[in-house]
Amino acid sequence: MRVAVLVAVGVLAAFVVAGCGSADFFVVEVANIPAGSSRLVARVALDDWPAQSAEEFGAGSGFGSSSTFALQLPSGTRGRLAVAVEAWDGQSARSSGANLVDLDGNQSRMTVTLVELATPGAATYQRTPGMVAVPAGVFTMGCQSVTDPNCETDETVVRNVTLSAYEVDQTEVSSAAYDVCVAHGRCTAPFISSPSSLTAQAFVTWDQAAAYCTAHGKRLLTEAEWEYAARGDDRRIYPWGTDAPSCQRLNFSSSATNGCRASGDRVAPVGSYGRDGASPFEALDMAGNLEEWVSDWYASAYPTGAVTNPAGPSSGIQRVLRGGSWLSSAIEVRSSRRNGNAPDASAPAGVTLTPTENSTTFGIRCGRTQ
Repeated sequence: MRVAVLVAVGVLAAFVVAGCGSADFFVVEVANIPAGSSRLVARVALDDWPAQSAEEFGAGSGFGSSSTFALQLPSGTRGRLAVAVEAWDGQSARSSGANLVDLDGNQSRMTVTLVELATPGAATYQRTPGMVAVPAGVFTMGCQSVTDPNCETDETVVRNVTLSAYEVDQTEVSSAAYDVCVAHGRCTAPFISSPSSLTAQAFVTWDQAAAYCTAHGKRLLTEAEWEYAARGDDRRIYPWGTDAPSCQRLNFSSSATNGCRASGDRVAPVGSYGRDGASPFEALDMAGNLEEWVSDWYASAYPTGAVTNPAGPSSGIQRVLRGGSWLSSAIEVRSSRRNGNAPDASAPAGVTLTPTENSTTFGIRCGRTQ
């Protein structure tokens, strides 16, 4: 078993992941530390080593505007590494931040930039490593033709939805992260396996997506949670607003003949488009790249009337996919747009595609209840 220990050395500290064999150091720089902060509280998670507890270090004379600690990991570690840090002043958390990276052998450092908390308090872990927080709120779900002329029939029932607070993965799951889950026997191999990399993991069924999330103490988002995380409460058409999609914001089919990645791997590495295509809650790539499985069964229309924390139909034939993919048009990457497919990735009747071919656009993003 491996355990994490934080050893402070002045303003330099090290998380030591104890294990056999040689080790590598991964450096974390913490930026924008508020003046007067007396300690930093850090939490680290690796795919096969979930975060269980916090470690902290302090400075008797206070920190400067930045500080550094190192993670000591077994040599050759692969998978998604996520770090969340809070700066504390006495008994109150003043600011927090988080960042993540998919380890493929080439990364050696990251920066976690802290942001001041709206309400300083004593609760740690304002943000779970690798996830972004979505506060409780009310939003209008569905497509309104007065603002969006491309509404499709199954999204035209508009209703107010109230949601409790939850968290969502900041990016789609990478092939490197999924491979770690397979190697530890908690996930099954996708239809097509490729070398571990930062490329988003495609070729998965609904059951495989759900199993991956469960293995990491998470779950698939509901359809309502996915839409709120993608567009917020201002009825925007796309995660970034109402401007037309472009290859600077997302990976999609930008014309009848070419996509944003016209050669090589059509699926982009996770987080490739950064803040330009981010949602109001800083979730990345919620439009394009891979369409993402959610927990709901697909129905041809939403029920009418306001609802709280809807979970969708109790049964069905298809599960819902959201967000569109590298193969999708501008209309198909709208945040209210819906798609459905059999959970085993088999193609709809009349479509001559094998499950492997059909799942080339199917990916994973997880959530969790706060």
